[in-house]
Amino acid sequence: MTTPIRIDSDAIKQLHGTVYVQQEEKTQEFVDAMEKGDGKSIIWEILKQLRPGMSLERITMPTHVMEPRSLLEKLTDYFTHLDLVNAAANAPTAEERMVKLVQFFLSGFYITPKACKKPYNPLLGEFYRTSWSHADGSKTFFIAEQTSHHPPVSSIYACNRQAGWVGTGSLDFVTTFNGLSASAGIQGLIKAKFTKFDEDYEWNFPMALVTGIYIPPLTMEIGGVLNFVCKQSGYKAKVEFKTMSMFSSSNYRQINGIISDPEGKPIYEINGRYDEELFITDKRTKEKKSFFKVEELKKTKEQRLVREFDKLHPFESEKLFKRVSDAIIKNDQNLAMEEKFVLEEAQRTQRKLNDEKKVEQERRLFDKQGSDHDWKYKWENWNKYDPETEGEELEIGGKIVTLKKNEVLNEERIKEILSDVPYPDWKEGEEPPHMLESFKFLLDRYKKVEDNKDKEEENKEEENKETEEKKEETPTNENDSLCPKAVVAKA
Repeated sequence: MTTPIRIDSDAIKQLHGTVYVQQEEKTQEFVDAMEKGDGKSIIWEILKQLRPGMSLERITMPTHVMEPRSLLEKLTDYFTHLDLVNAAANAPTAEERMVKLVQFFLSGFYITPKACKKPYNPLLGEFYRTSWSHADGSKTFFIAEQTSHHPPVSSIYACNRQAGWVGTGSLDFVTTFNGLSASAGIQGLIKAKFTKFDEDYEWNFPMALVTGIYIPPLTMEIGGVLNFVCKQSGYKAKVEFKTMSMFSSSNYRQINGIISDPEGKPIYEINGRYDEELFITDKRTKEKKSFFKVEELKKTKEQRLVREFDKLHPFESEKLFKRVSDAIIKNDQNLAMEEKFVLEEAQRTQRKLNDEKKVEQERRLFDKQGSDHDWKYKWENWNKYDPETEGEELEIGGKIVTLKKNEVLNEERIKEILSDVPYPDWKEGEEPPHMLESFKFLLDRYKKVEDNKDKEEENKEEENKETEEKKEETPTNENDSLCPKAVVAKA
């Protein structure tokens, strides 16, 4: 009989809980790639591909307008200030919960590039995962997978059950060319539950309008309407993102919103610039106060945790697009286009292989619920967290697990937990699990990336050494620089 093992660090190691590390600060080159446009018109690069009213999802965009990260990662921007949603899920009244939920979601919109940038279209089966650790000891997990290619649907699941909330969504990134401009946006709803109150919330995303397609510079602004609703309490919110007119920029990044009670009566008004400061006014008392200041939000931003690069599965977003991102950051647009084409061609090849074998590519994290726009995370848990019976939550290879409080773990229980982990860890020298046939060439390419990185570091060390040696050899006296020291001394 196997000796029972109580939950401790050794047992957790046996469970292979995903090890996260603090995300490294972005380099200045990355910031430049996010913030700077090059002033080019993109019309001549894409005009031959366009037809009015068609989806830009089928268009190959020039890389100088690409944001060096996948859409799956970009979606985490809206989860930047998780302390706000944690507070919303624990607020004492339904009114406060709606107010704080709106505050939370609006707090993510200031994180947009100054230049017009578009994230990568995720590849089918691509996935992304991250987490946050909070001061109260709870953890937030975020899991995303590209579940459909046509239409392009990204499915997400996020939770902090200890803090009292769970959320999900199947989101379709749609871009449309309208002649002089283009619109882009995320279609679909975020659905969340505040588990302590058994309340269900839904809300949508606004759109982004891109101008300057013919005559640069390219500019992008958010427009449209956000609608929030709580089915149980009846509270609603409507937030309009205003857009600039042809003759005035006074509406730039301005919003105006209303929060209504269950009878439909407006009780709060929200206005201001979402990238600077928003204000909220209680229409019953006329009291106006700051909803949030962006500079203050930045001071309380919680550190996102990620996996070390060499531990990433080849189909995790950051690793999958590594060579594309490196080229964009180095401003090598030709190389970026080549690397992007390599991935897109591999995806087309995989699709042909699947058609020949008459199989559908497996989605390892989400299950389809009838249509391409409706997917469910395989290990979703909408139940209220019970501190009397439940213990630590772990993310293991894409699977989120809640251990029982004071649970005794034996070999059988550990095997049960690990039995259906979608992306288990693998030993060095082995092929990562669940590698698609047409993408196996990536394994050698990632090795070359690491080898090149080591060589670059060695070259830098050598250059620094040579620089120091030259400094030591350089004469400091002007006369010495003209005559050998021995001659000067003799004179």
